[in-house]
Amino acid sequence: MDVASTINLVAENAAGQALAWNFMRAHWDYVSQGDAAVLIEGVTRRFSTEFELQELKDFMENTELHGAYRATLQAIEQTQVNIQWVKENRGLVLEWFEGETADLE
Repeated sequence: MDVASTINLVAENAAGQALAWNFMRAHWDYVSQGDAAVLIEGVTRRFSTEFELQELKDFMENTELHGAYRATLQAIEQTQVNIQWVKENRGLVLEWFEGETADLE
């Protein structure tokens, strides 16, 4: 299994996403030797906060992207879409969740 696939598998888990993101940034010169675009896409797929957006922008500004420039731009755009979705739907999701879990109390 290649490095990008392994890191992306870790990133699929909510607890592993931050670990994968931090590992990828810390070891970018090594991990980007493979398919850097796939790595960026997989690790940032669920980014949905302003903090994650800023980290992604900082990463793009301060890193030699090794062929992942476009993927990083797309990740920024997708993160912005995700942030907007959360803003628009947070209340509905919380309301639904509260209704579904009311019987468990």
